[in-house]
Amino acid sequence: MLAIHGAAQEAESAKAAIVLIAAVLVIFWRLVLRILLAIIAIVIVVLVGSGAVVLLQSMHR
Repeated sequence: MLAIHGAAQEAESAKAAIVLIAAVLVIFWRLVLRILLAIIAIVIVVLVGSGAVVLLQSMHR
């Protein structure tokens, strides 16, 4: 009876570890994607701003 209880406890511990690893991976990838989207947004703003500056400079000549 103790062997069955021990095996069940080990299986539960392994299941908890897998769930914890999955949660950490999901949080990590969500953070990576959020940072990537922020970088893309900054690049777009810089490109649009520099394009506007170029257009304004060409209009004054």
